[in-house]
Amino acid sequence: MHPDINHDRPHVHINEHGASFAVDTGELLAGNCDNNTRRLIENWIARHRDDLNQLWNIIKRGGIYKPAVIKIRRDKSYEECGFTGREPRNKTIFDGIVIWHNDELLKEHQNNGSVLVIGAGDMFVCPQSLS
Repeated sequence: MHPDINHDRPHVHINEHGASFAVDTGELLAGNCDNNTRRLIENWIARHRDDLNQLWNIIKRGGIYKPAVIKIRRDKSYEECGFTGREPRNKTIFDGIVIWHNDELLKEHQNNGSVLVIGAGDMFVCPQSLS
């Protein structure tokens, strides 16, 4: 969020896509991104709309916004994704996906631009976009 003089409408910037989305409607205001990413972002904004508006107002007033940012960054818990049993030691968020795991993950970049994530042992995967 960059609420300077030229930014009256609350919005979020998605830097890796060069895009910005309106907080009130979730619509794409500028830039470009694929449809899957767009849906993830729109759903994320819808789930966090009140918090994002609060954060926008805090930043506009020059207030301390770290607690609001931490609240927005909170991800689904292990239980909220419907998993049962002992929660793994590590939680990694990668490309819109939450991965719980005990062993180290290997991320390997592929020629087509995608990333292959490999882990030894059990991995529990949950999309961040679950509501």
